[in-house]
Amino acid sequence: MQERLHIDEMKRIEKQVNTLVKSWQKLTKSHTQLEEKYAILNEEMARVKSRHQEKLAELEQQHSEAKEAAQLALESAVSDEGRRWQQKYDETIAAHETQLRETNDAHQNELSELRLEMERKEQALTRELDQVRKVKDALSSRVLGVAE
Repeated sequence: MQERLHIDEMKRIEKQVNTLVKSWQKLTKSHTQLEEKYAILNEEMARVKSRHQEKLAELEQQHSEAKEAAQLALESAVSDEGRRWQQKYDETIAAHETQLRETNDAHQNELSELRLEMERKEQALTRELDQVRKVKDALSSRVLGVAE
């Protein structure tokens, strides 16, 4: 009977071992499947990461180009505005110089006319003075001639 017990015990242990082996095989199979899924997910993550890095690099390049274009546009606008102000300044200076020249020419003409008029008046006054002297001399000669 003890042998029978021993056999039953062995069968029970064999059954437990078989159950354990089957469970172990299931776990190993699940582990292998999980490792395969992990490898697939890792590859997919690497592809996604690579795509994101490429997209980020592309966006960075676009941003850099847009920034450079904006900087060039700003410099061009500032340069254009500077040229416009310089042109306006040059035009204003030229207009003021023209006005100054015209005013100076007008004053010179007026001064020349005033000199000519002064010379004519001086000549007229000199002639008048000469006539007055002649009259004075004539009157003085008469007075002196009468007085003698």
